[in-house]
Amino acid sequence: MSAAHAHKLPAACVRKLSAALRRQDDIVAAWLFGSAARDAMHAESDVDVGVLVTVKPGLDRHLELMGLVMDAVRRDRVDLVILNDAHVVLRFEAVSGRLLVSRDDGERASFVSLTAREYEDEMAFMTRGYQMNAA
Repeated sequence: MSAAHAHKLPAACVRKLSAALRRQDDIVAAWLFGSAARDAMHAESDVDVGVLVTVKPGLDRHLELMGLVMDAVRRDRVDLVILNDAHVVLRFEAVSGRLLVSRDDGERASFVSLTAREYEDEMAFMTRGYQMNAA
């Protein structure tokens, strides 16, 4: 996709999203990631949001949070990822995005640090696997 066709998520939507997520007591931290964080959205892009939560939400709560995100960004195509139990590669992509909310900086920093270490281990494991397959 060319840069001419890429666009940003409007700043007002990002502010509304941050405010809506900040009001949720069960959210420790939240990140915007993917094409929305890279200002590379197109008409078919979804909005990716990763949340670190105090307690894993049930289906109703997950859907409620998705609704908050959809309302804030004025798009139906959203992907809300609960980072607590997501795969390390997805967690790393999310925490490398744009921080929207940090209710507990210490807990967020610990999560990001653990994610970075696990990601490094995962990449080393994958590299060894590729090298063994190439030999």
